[in-house]
Amino acid sequence: GMDLQHAVMFDFNPTTCGAALLPWVVWAFERERPVAFGLALAAVALTKENLVLYALCLCLTLAISPRRRLPLAAATLLAVWFVVEMKLIFPLFAQSGFRHMRFDALGNTWSELVTTVLAQPVRALGLLLTPGNKINGLLLPFSSVAFACFLAPRWGLAFLPVILERFWSSHANRWWGFHYGAGIGVLAVLATIDGLTNLRAWRPQRRDWLGVAVVAVLASTVLVGTLGRFGMGPLWLYRHSYYTTPADRVDAMAVIQLIPAGASVAAQNHLLPYLSARREIWEIHRPIRADYVALDLCQDAWPFEKEYSRTLALELLRQGYGILACQGQALVLQRGAPSVPCAALEPPL
Repeated sequence: GMDLQHAVMFDFNPTTCGAALLPWVVWAFERERPVAFGLALAAVALTKENLVLYALCLCLTLAISPRRRLPLAAATLLAVWFVVEMKLIFPLFAQSGFRHMRFDALGNTWSELVTTVLAQPVRALGLLLTPGNKINGLLLPFSSVAFACFLAPRWGLAFLPVILERFWSSHANRWWGFHYGAGIGVLAVLATIDGLTNLRAWRPQRRDWLGVAVVAVLASTVLVGTLGRFGMGPLWLYRHSYYTTPADRVDAMAVIQLIPAGASVAAQNHLLPYLSARREIWEIHRPIRADYVALDLCQDAWPFEKEYSRTLALELLRQGYGILACQGQALVLQRGAPSVPCAALEPPL
């Protein structure tokens, strides 16, 4: 489905890594391997705070079975760990002010959130559907599996934290696209496997159910899935706007090799991974504090507009930086260095 396609196409993110671990939790439980089950849950819980809730409700889903003791015990431990994270660990690292779990429309604290939802349930439910592009995000993981996940109703518990965390969020990029649907995309596939198993047990002796299933899959794919309502799926496109060309990649790799290993550096989002494992590394938010700045005018500058990189480079030249190296559309600036010519920054004729 498109949720998983977006996750594959996006940059590294702990949400996608944690979502990839969820099937291992289910596999270990179904194979009755408690040690592997515990290790898989621990790996998920240590990935990111929202994944703790995903794992907790997945355990509650698995507990709807004859073997409920182990998943219920795991859910209890995960609940304790989530409270420890929120109340003890995260306040130690809260200087930036950014919160992944931010629900301004319902409250600024967890107690306010719960109070608002209990006092105004209709408003809370309506918030899941407004603005309208949230509906696209809600339908996407389910239409990607032809809604077969609903053949296993117990998985509604597993879907719950993913849906609430994303569509109550104050961050609009949680609602549609990007990689944030990876968790529910994976869970929808797992629920579908469970649901198709149920279908084999429920299906009548006649074979006309097969025709119904074929129609459901086609309707889901064409009318609700990637080709009908939401536009072309990511894997169907030959080249996305944020892809780089092979030649541009060579240029970028050539110039960033000139940055000393111990130097502080600010870099565009796609260049950051190649410059990591150093003491000081920054995004290209103003003001720039690093001694070196790596930019590629060909590539996307998320979360900024594409022209941001060119504008920033010209600003830095006026602030005492010089162009250390320039090849094609890629360049590195150094504080206090003399500039070499760079055609990429020259105004078009």
